[in-house]
Amino acid sequence: MADEIKGRSVPEAESGDDSVSLALVRTAKRHRSVAATLYAPHGIHPGQDMVIDELWRAGDRTLGQLAAALQIEAPTVSRTVERLERSGLVEKRRSTTDGRSTLVSLSVAGREAHLQWQHAWRELERRTTARLRRGEQAELIRLLRLVNDGLDD
Repeated sequence: MADEIKGRSVPEAESGDDSVSLALVRTAKRHRSVAATLYAPHGIHPGQDMVIDELWRAGDRTLGQLAAALQIEAPTVSRTVERLERSGLVEKRRSTTDGRSTLVSLSVAGREAHLQWQHAWRELERRTTARLRRGEQAELIRLLRLVNDGLDD
């Protein structure tokens, strides 16, 4: 029996190889594994890449700003920044305008790592899309956004 969500008919949950959720989980795990392999020579781990890229694009950020921009929980950002700081890829300092806030910025080593990471990211994107035509890539992006938005329903 199908359920309804916001007026749409939703089929019963499927299990096995025909499950969208299972396909997404398997693909996400594989993607993360390949990313880890490509990032390792640059001292970056999956998850850290998005923090480094956000700092590269946006400049200095508070932990709260990073969490909001990356749509992740503050404790996760805090742990990631601590690891990046121990690795010498980011620096933390008190805000000059708000002494309660800590600003995070890329260190010189972090900026260099970002440049190397960009090469790894392009290779990851190449491998991810290798079997898709350009139109299929655009459709996949559209569908994944639709799935992501639907998880809020």
